[in-house]
Amino acid sequence: LIVREMRRVLRERESAVPPPAETFRADMRHVPVATGMAVAVAGLLVLAAWTFDITALKKVFPWLTATMKANTALCFVLAGAALALHNLRKFRVACASVVCAVAAISLVEYIWGVDFGIDQLLFHDQGDTQTIPGRMAQFTAIGFLLAGLSLLLTDAKARGSLWTQQAASLVVEISGLTALLGYLYGVRQFYGPGGFSSMPLNTSLAFSALAAGLLFARPDGLLRALMAEGSGAHFARRLLPAVLALPIIAGWLQIIGESKGWFDPYLGTGLFVLTMILSF
Repeated sequence: LIVREMRRVLRERESAVPPPAETFRADMRHVPVATGMAVAVAGLLVLAAWTFDITALKKVFPWLTATMKANTALCFVLAGAALALHNLRKFRVACASVVCAVAAISLVEYIWGVDFGIDQLLFHDQGDTQTIPGRMAQFTAIGFLLAGLSLLLTDAKARGSLWTQQAASLVVEISGLTALLGYLYGVRQFYGPGGFSSMPLNTSLAFSALAAGLLFARPDGLLRALMAEGSGAHFARRLLPAVLALPIIAGWLQIIGESKGWFDPYLGTGLFVLTMILSF
């Protein structure tokens, strides 16, 4: 009788605990809200920095020259709020439309060499050596155009719209991470190629977070494999952090090792390639 009762209690507990996939899906539903709030707060902090002239909040580290512009910060506030409240369709569409409009005007200013007066509409910018005073970088404007498009298609039902939303989000993610790696590795071409304004460090961080939230906003998109049931999907979820982190750490160690003289460039490159192969 005791053994039978213990088995019954165990069966009830097992049936009450949701499977790992369901738990993961439930947790991932909070990612767009969390990342959206983080991006919006980051934008508000930079707007406060422009209001009270706090240089540290504009560019993260004092030795960096590129600063997040006020227009960029405003777009992050709108995009982050739209992502955090993506279920409010009219609010999301309104915010995304403003973000797309500001980004499009900025790109037109670059292409045709005109000034529509929006660059310093909020605050007067003295400028820096890597950006035009008050104007977001070219790749920042492109990122906002794609992020705005992704926000507009967040609840689209058509399959073509779904993959357009996911592709736009993925490009924004790659753009943000590339600029971030440029700062980590000290490679300016990653965050400010020749002839283009530099994407500031805080902008690259905000884009990476925003794009991650946009990808998780559609669980039926590229991330659906991670949310599937089965041991394979469960193993992939556990392995994903290492797959993402190992190549970045290996590249950074390669640069540090070569600069310190710990090993020659050929050995460093070989170790990096080996780490990439093992991680994938």
